Amino acid sequence: MDFALSEEQTAIFEMAKAFGATKITPHARDWDAAGEIPKSLWPKLAELGFGGLYVREENGGCWLNSARRNTCL
Repeated sequence: MDFALSEEQTAIFEMAKAFGATKITPHARDWDAAGEIPKSLWPKLAELGFGGLYVREENGGCWLNSARRNTCL
């Protein structure tokens, strides 16, 4: 069985990593201390297609869940 990421999966990973490095990491400690993530971040995540990761499939999302293999991405 090949567990290597496909080109598409690698591209998604790299896009998410770059977004996190530029838009999240610089603010993570402050957000953690405040106990909140600003709502202004969510539209930016949605633009990249990450808005539905934790929305159940029956509601139009991917329902990314570690308990099962996800086929949405």
